Amino acid sequence: VYTELRFYQRSDVLYQLTRIFCQRFLPKYGDRTVDQMIQAARSTKQNIAEGSSDGQTSLEIELKLLGVARGSNKELLEDYQDYLKMKGLKEWFVVKNPRFDSLHKFCVEHSRYEDYCELLPKMNDEELANMAIKVPNVETKDISSASSIIKNAGLNVSVVGNGKTVISQMP
Repeated sequence: VYTELRFYQRSDVLYQLTRIFCQRFLPKYGDRTVDQMIQAARSTKQNIAEGSSDGQTSLEIELKLLGVARGSNKELLEDYQDYLKMKGLKEWFVVKNPRFDSLHKFCVEHSRYEDYCELLPKMNDEELANMAIKVPNVETKDISSASSIIKNAGLNVSVVGNGKTVISQMP
């Protein structure tokens, strides 16, 4: 079931995080960025779900939709990086901010939205944007790993919530 895939769970985190970020820090009217960011986050989530479902019958479609999800992640990543630049804020990885390591560890270890719920309302725009940059980076690595294994071996690959990789032969 695709809802147990870590990268799907992270896509849900990213979608919810993006909605919260846009509501709190971007103008409500007159800025297409809000719609584009929310749609990119939604696209990531929906393409993983659709790719996983369609992957039961077509490996080619699954790989294509996972590629679209990666592209949507990249688009969203650029939006968050642009926001930080426009506001004169720092991307923690780039400036070697000491808080980056704990953020990285948290994002790698947690893939469910429930784990993030209490943190998000307390975060300022710089913190939330940096988390929104880290989540898709981790998610994209998981998607790329699964896609590579599928492509090279003709296998179904699932990375489930506990971090375990489940591999089965294509029908």
